[in-house]
Formats: sequence, C-alpha cells, structure tokens
Amino acid sequence: MSSACSRSLHPSRATAAGGLLRRRPELAVYALLLLLLNTGATWLERAWDFGFRPDAVAAGEAWRIFTHPFVHLSPYHLLLDANAFLGLAAMLESRSAWRRALTAALCAGGALLGAWLTGQADDGYAGLSGAAHGLFAIVCIELYRSGTPEALWGLILLLAKCLLEMLLGGNVLQMFHLGFVGTPVPACHAGGALAGVVAAAVKLGALKFNH
Repeated sequence: MSSACSRSLHPSRATAAGGLLRRRPELAVYALLLLLLNTGATWLERAWDFGFRPDAVAAGEAWRIFTHPFVHLSPYHLLLDANAFLGLAAMLESRSAWRRALTAALCAGGALLGAWLTGQADDGYAGLSGAAHGLFAIVCIELYRSGTPEALWGLILLLAKCLLEMLLGGNVLQMFHLGFVGTPVPACHAGGALAGVVAAAVKLGALKFNH
C-alpha cells in the first residue's frame, strides 16, 4: 500500500476535530446530511429531487423545505457552501446545540423566504449560501459585542454586498464561479443576512430582559 493511502490523520488534528464535534454535535449532523443528499445520483437529479420547488411543495412534498439547503449543483458548489456554513456554525457563541441549530435553521428559513417572496425560487432553489450569509452576520455581531470592533465592518460589507446583488440581480462574485453554482439567487443572500441580524437582535433583547 502506498504511503498516500496508509497515512493517518495527525494525532493533534484528530484530537482537535473530535473535541470540536463533542462540543458542536450539530456539525456532524450537517455533514451527514450533506453527504447523504449529495451522493447516489447526478448532481442535477439530486437538486431536482431534494431542492426547493414551489410547485412540488404545494403538491405535498413539504420535506423539500428542510432538505433544500443541503443539496448542491456541483462539487465546487458543495465545497464552497459547506466550508463557509460549517466554519461559521462552529463560531456561534451559544453553548446550547439546540439553540445553535435553531439559529442556523432561522438563517436558512430567512434565505428561503427571501427567494420565495421575490419569485427567485420559482424555478428551483438549493444550497447553503443564504444560511451562511445569516451566520456571518450573527458571528460579526457576536464578535463586535465581545470586543472586536473590526467585526462591525464585516457586517457592513456583508449588507452592502447583499444590497448590491439585489440591485444588479446577480451574485457580486458570479464571474469567479464560472457557472459551477447555477443561477445566482441574490434574494436568498439578503434574506439570510436579514434573518441573521434579526436573530442576533432577538438574542440581545433576551439577554437585556434577563438582566
């Protein structure tokens, strides 16, 4: 067996990964869903079968509301979304796995709502980029509150990017993706980001009320 095939994960990295999953068990659930919903058929078939389609949901396939974020159109699309989403989900402050999972679900829901209300989901919609935009907004706000003032610029740039995308009708970084992420859905980014801001505001209000 070649050294490339027999090489094991470095002990310190394995320990760090195991510790992260013990502290953030929802990450393993997200990874499992990404694995299950992106294997077994062609990429377009999976997106058609598990992505959000208003006509299919209206016909009773409500499960698409829950599966659509984890379906992707290409390996590149999956790698791009999964890295951003999982990395940001691991940075959420809350110590409760259920609250962190609910926060991620709210961001995904806001992204879907934005795409649906603007009609941009009529031809089908899938992916985690909208949810990742929401998590990015929350992480920026949490970092700012914890004493990292530079994080506020991250939030401002995120919202400016979403506004520009809505005005242009496409992803600001679309030219760099070479068509591997399908047709951009700018409203999902805006919806996810706004959902993240609202979720962070609700959390701040709850903290002030409890104090």
